[in-house]
Amino acid sequence: MKTAVVTGGNRGLGRGFVESLTARGYRVFATVRTLNAELKIKFPGLQQVILNVGDSASLESAVAQIKSLTDSVDVILNNAALSRSSSEVGGAAKVCKLGSLSRESLLKIIDVNAVEPILLIQGLLPLLKSNPCYCIQISSARGSLYMDETSNSSANYGYRVSKTALTMMTRAMVDDLPKNVRTFAVHPGLVKTDMNPEGLITPAESAEKILSIMDKWQPSMNGNFLNNDGTQWPR
Repeated sequence: MKTAVVTGGNRGLGRGFVESLTARGYRVFATVRTLNAELKIKFPGLQQVILNVGDSASLESAVAQIKSLTDSVDVILNNAALSRSSSEVGGAAKVCKLGSLSRESLLKIIDVNAVEPILLIQGLLPLLKSNPCYCIQISSARGSLYMDETSNSSANYGYRVSKTALTMMTRAMVDDLPKNVRTFAVHPGLVKTDMNPEGLITPAESAEKILSIMDKWQPSMNGNFLNNDGTQWPR
């Protein structure tokens, strides 16, 4: 049985990945802030792992728990992220509006959205044994220098910079990962979630499209920033 780790697996796109991966027969480890009884009922085989994203001790504990329960991981899905509306940011203006920017808030969103994913991969690297394994980072068109999917009324510095950094982290990993590990960053599309109630596709639809990229893998995809259909997204 293949094994996957999904961050932020209790809601939104992360929940969509849990559903799709379970349907594909994977054993799934889903990181959550607090244990979710409803998830346990709906997905009896799901292993919930407490992870306070951005906290080093919590990350070490989560990695240790996963290592104690499995000796291999086939897919890492770095999905958990902060947006300008996340409570941890302390107010959208602190990461969106010149004149109101906060160093602490900007560094927090960059830490969670860009630094945490590569540290999770680093922690789980000894488990990435099968050929192939996949490390998938959920980026965003907001991080593209050339093309966003929608117009914006806000500069959204924190989120945009964090997703650009995540895409570059993914690119940089290509030369550092073992040859059996494939990686890509991906724009999930306009997904309807609490973060984006105006979205056009469901989390399950987006998740299945992204997972299908593994089914049609091409070497040129490695380290690149893709759309959810596997095509190259303008950086």
